[in-house]
Amino acid sequence: MTKTIARTPTRIARPLLAALLAASSGTLLAQAASDQGLPPAPPGQAATSIDPDTLDSFVDAFVEVRQISEQFEPRVQAADDQQAAHELQMQAQEEMIEAVREHDMTIAEYNELVNAMRMDPALLQQVTEKAAARQ
Repeated sequence: MTKTIARTPTRIARPLLAALLAASSGTLLAQAASDQGLPPAPPGQAATSIDPDTLDSFVDAFVEVRQISEQFEPRVQAADDQQAAHELQMQAQEEMIEAVREHDMTIAEYNELVNAMRMDPALLQQVTEKAAARQ
């Protein structure tokens, strides 16, 4: 499995890491959406329709990705040099990718739901509540 992760193209891996790290906090996610100029969801818009099993898998992956991010962030900040920080970031990325896959999701599916959360405050709230209940 490590070989598969090691072959993850950089053009996919970098956006994935950004999306995964952005998803580690509802506040950061909301801030990222406004910083990127993404339009807010229309008031009163119904939550994005997602299969309950898919949503549960996403929330499980989301919680695990957040935990990985929280574990690695101080280590990256304390790294002696850029190379050490980069190696830690790559290790975190590999663990995040594995966490998503362990919850029966593809990276594309995970990123799609992260983007849906940016556009749908009701979905963001639903994920946040489910994630809080699992910690």
